[in-house]
Amino acid sequence: MHELYGIICFLIARGQEYRLTTKWGDNSAKCSEDAHCGGSFYPPTIEEQAPYFPSGYFDTNSLCVSSGGGAEGIGSTNADIPWAIKIARSQCNYIATEGITGHPGPFFERTIGALNVWYDGTGNSATVRGKWL
Repeated sequence: MHELYGIICFLIARGQEYRLTTKWGDNSAKCSEDAHCGGSFYPPTIEEQAPYFPSGYFDTNSLCVSSGGGAEGIGSTNADIPWAIKIARSQCNYIATEGITGHPGPFFERTIGALNVWYDGTGNSATVRGKWL
């Protein structure tokens, strides 16, 4: 189980970095129209993946190359409210518009997940990315 928590945190962090920063190259052109851009990107070496995992993770585990399925939801919320409200508001907005199927479905049906809130310091909107295994 410990390995799955490392993988989900890895998946969500590097997906946001790929889409919203230049750490993995300038992807702004191909990511401008695709909110899920970066969702299937994996850094190619253990050295590049290691900072996302707990110390010693790769002593017993191999390079992460596939999530083996899962689900991802992308949304937005106000940047000037507390973190707990950001997360609750993004889930409530999905449930209000889609019920408990669609984007919020994995939140209720899967046991391992992570949420990432990204604010670039401009404007009043933060991106919320959720991944579930």
